[in-house]
Amino acid sequence: MSKSKREYNNTHYPRPLPVPIPLLHISNKYYTPWEVLQSVGDTLSHLRHWWPSSTPVTVLYDKNDLSFKVYSPEQMKFIWANGFYGKGILSRSEPTWLHRMENRLKSKHTNDVSYSEEVTSQRRQLRDAWKKQRQEYLSLEKSLKLNAVNGELSNSEKILLDKERDKLTQLKDSINKPVQKSGNLKPIWRMEDFELIDGNGIKDLEYLQLDPVEVLFLLLLQTIEIPNYDFHSLFLELVEEYGDSIITNFVVYYHYKSLGWCVKPGLKFSCDWVLYSRGPPFSHAEFSIKVVNDDEEDTLIDYSAISRVVSGVKKSLVLCFVDQVHNGWKEYRDTKDIWKFLSNWRINEVVWKRWAPSRTRM
Repeated sequence: MSKSKREYNNTHYPRPLPVPIPLLHISNKYYTPWEVLQSVGDTLSHLRHWWPSSTPVTVLYDKNDLSFKVYSPEQMKFIWANGFYGKGILSRSEPTWLHRMENRLKSKHTNDVSYSEEVTSQRRQLRDAWKKQRQEYLSLEKSLKLNAVNGELSNSEKILLDKERDKLTQLKDSINKPVQKSGNLKPIWRMEDFELIDGNGIKDLEYLQLDPVEVLFLLLLQTIEIPNYDFHSLFLELVEEYGDSIITNFVVYYHYKSLGWCVKPGLKFSCDWVLYSRGPPFSHAEFSIKVVNDDEEDTLIDYSAISRVVSGVKKSLVLCFVDQVHNGWKEYRDTKDIWKFLSNWRINEVVWKRWAPSRTRM
């Protein structure tokens, strides 16, 4: 990661939780007056720009598809930038659809930053072009060798193959180079683009969708509000809809969040959760978490299949066995003590590693 990209991420994604944390924390009794003044200045600046604590994010619960949605652009940006919660439905992760549309139609780009969707698209096009050119090169080489006299190529044919090979090498090297910035792209208008524009500009069709477990966690932090619901009533309703699986998923999610991990849904990696050391903009996920319950029906073959998928994206598979010390669900329904309920669970972790004889010889 370049220095400018690192500074951009540190500025735009400052905190792992959407909670105002004072920056003034002098734990050492040996400090200089300058350090005190600097800490006070940082804290005042932080409080001046911080989201008002009395304004929680409004989340709408759509019972038709059991989804939780955030529509306000400011709240979408806030909830994503402070902990990477949810996913833009028209983006890979961060809700950037409106910005990408504005940049494409207006041929501008704020801060000259390439979004992940644009990076992926351009690199995919370069890879496709390289594969096509490589196939043409192999066909040309095969044709020249078949028509060669006594199986030897002439000097002109060798020069031709060298030139084509150099072109292929240059194209392959361009795949690993930084992609073209959006500001250098020409505006491309499509027929459906005219339906996205009204008198106020481009319509924002994207919303942020939160995972049910993320919603429960944010409700505990009191950083979001859902009309007609509190944590207890929503938890009971989700258990009725999803069964006991959402309880174990929430226990595992809370466990890793308490350890400081950035936890995101891991459906596309055939697991339940993926763990980032800080967040998607900073690095790739290091671990994939598969929650294993008492009534788990998966076999060793299933775990091996998941392991092949996870190892293909260079992650480590962790089997998370969730056991309940004693059944406290009935007690929780009566007392509403979520902290006591969470203390009734025990989590054991096993790292699944595929054994390859060729790589583990004595």
